[in-house]
Amino acid sequence: MPLSKAYLLAYKYLPERLEQHYQDLPFSNHCYLRMALDVVIGNQWDLKIKKPAYRHLNPEQLQCVVHVLKEYLTNNTLIIEHHAISLRYRAAYKGRQQKLKL
Repeated sequence: MPLSKAYLLAYKYLPERLEQHYQDLPFSNHCYLRMALDVVIGNQWDLKIKKPAYRHLNPEQLQCVVHVLKEYLTNNTLIIEHHAISLRYRAAYKGRQQKLKL
């Protein structure tokens, strides 16, 4: 199976499974993919690669994203950590935007 298909399958039903398993987490379905992509890219992912991500990531990045998404199914601590990292990346970008406008 091509890695892009594995990536899509890993995410296709993941949000619903995570929402059912972690009912105490307030994330929408797109948040899980955003967090995984941001962590793998090491920045706000859509500033570094074109959309859709699965078509523009290299094979190693795709494999890492699939691994992270699967890890979320059994590790809610990792979800919380990745959420904080993703928010920091996005806050840093917003901060740079605001500084440029001044």
